[in-house]
Amino acid sequence: MGNQQRNARHPVQFLKTEYIRIGSYQKKLSEFPEKERELWRVFDQASFEREPAAEGVDSNEVLHLLDSPAYFELFSLPYRDPMTNTSLRERFGIAPQNSAMASRIIGDTVKEGLVRPQDKAANRKFMKYLPFWG
Repeated sequence: MGNQQRNARHPVQFLKTEYIRIGSYQKKLSEFPEKERELWRVFDQASFEREPAAEGVDSNEVLHLLDSPAYFELFSLPYRDPMTNTSLRERFGIAPQNSAMASRIIGDTVKEGLVRPQDKAANRKFMKYLPFWG
């Protein structure tokens, strides 16, 4: 069967056939209806909203996948409130001693054109950013 990655939402498939591990063997799931029912009960208990949306995605790809207007709407944030290093850290729960992480995120979003400095002449420490459409 090769290296199959575990999936939290559905059984492993190979050539459109679902398999389950029984002891040290992989068997066709259809041969074990009681296990199949139990497995689907477990899958139903997993909360889709609490799982990662994507894995193995680099930061540039994440920025393109995000729907920025929907993010602001979801969190009831006004579009015109400028973002700062502090506001980003607070929003994402980044500790103050890790402000460099927030700076990196801001730098990446500026490079991608998703945010822009409100005042390009402002001191970097006091810089505020607006979304690209703002």
